[in-house]
Amino acid sequence: MNWKLPSIVLVFVLLHGTASPAPAQTMVDFREAIHAGEPSLMTVVVTPAHPDPPPGPDADDPDEAAQPAPPPGAPPNAANGPRIELFELDGQPMMPIPELVQQPASEITSAAFAVDESMLVAYIGGPAETVTVLNRSGQQTDGKVIALDYVTGLAVISVDDGLFSGLVVSSAETEPGMPVVAIWLDGDVLTADAGMVATRAVASQSGIGSAPKIDFGSGGQMVGAPVLDASGVLVGVMVPGQDSKQVCAAASNISRLIESASSKTPHDLKRGLVGIQFQGVGALVMEVSPDSGADKAGIQPGDVVDRVGETEIHSAADVVAAVASARAGDTLQLTIRRGGESQTVPVTLGEHPQQQLVQTAGPADGLGPVPMEEMLRQFQFPTPDRWHGRRLMPRNNAGPDAVPDFAPNDQPLQPADNERLLQELLRQMEQLNNKLDRPE
Repeated sequence: MNWKLPSIVLVFVLLHGTASPAPAQTMVDFREAIHAGEPSLMTVVVTPAHPDPPPGPDADDPDEAAQPAPPPGAPPNAANGPRIELFELDGQPMMPIPELVQQPASEITSAAFAVDESMLVAYIGGPAETVTVLNRSGQQTDGKVIALDYVTGLAVISVDDGLFSGLVVSSAETEPGMPVVAIWLDGDVLTADAGMVATRAVASQSGIGSAPKIDFGSGGQMVGAPVLDASGVLVGVMVPGQDSKQVCAAASNISRLIESASSKTPHDLKRGLVGIQFQGVGALVMEVSPDSGADKAGIQPGDVVDRVGETEIHSAADVVAAVASARAGDTLQLTIRRGGESQTVPVTLGEHPQQQLVQTAGPADGLGPVPMEEMLRQFQFPTPDRWHGRRLMPRNNAGPDAVPDFAPNDQPLQPADNERLLQELLRQMEQLNNKLDRPE
């Protein structure tokens, strides 16, 4: 029986050797990435250029001078015909519709990083009056904006005699599970915040198109901070989003911006306009703007958008994100469904009439949007006690688009209700004004 013992022992050893403990979670070593990215880091201080006020009537032009002044509460340059500028609740004036115009911050401080020996990328938010570049030692030099992306707010800035060490820009999209690190200078201190890409690029309320969600350790990255993979390659840049949170603009935005800045005729990247208004939560086309890219492509009310390029569309938000990811002049392939039949049409984006960023100056950091509650307080939104038992809807409209009760019984209005109500009022006002502006 002794001959069996070695076999038993051998089997035990083999089984024990093949059994491995559960792998322990380990942290990624980003020292190589930080070592590669640190020489490229700078800080940029921007004084935004304040837009010129809209021109008034020309006294030398009798036709223009004879035009009556717009009614109180109407936005500047409003049409002189009948306009819907004031909503009523139970026959009583409720609130004027404000003109939502970005008020630029007095000064913006952004992280910056070099992309070659004389060019930096930083967040400037819009046209800039002055740009000052600071190195780690605090030395200052003037920078010149040579290309601005109106969607992300990022710009390429040239500096004379820069001699920078530029980052390598990734040509691939981020993937869920990818470890990344954001780095920037806090004065003369190098700061890093490691995280992980949590999602693929998805449509969201970012305002810059599809963007991945990244779970960082602290969530306090400096605006304009480059996001690097473990080898030090640039995969994104942190920019403000319209939901008060920073989002990661993909590396493809940087490549496109650098290309526009490096061309023989440097040019800005403008926000595009497809010219479609949607109804409900789906991608059902409600209205097509005359002479827009969608109108020229033959898209009609009642069509349903199923795809934009290779992106499958589930809601109007997906289309909005796809358009925000493109730029004016780009051509998108829209697959639409009409009467049960599918067809793909090329749509060339026009230039959006409002090129200001979706972000408005926030009370905290001067970069984020004004919270909805603060905006409603500024425009004297009705108090909750005025809503009990009432229903708000446009006149002569009791259809499915009527706004439901927002304060039934004794429940006060919630912030989400305020936002939903304001957006619905703005949408209905725009519809009515479009109808009034059309010639009979």
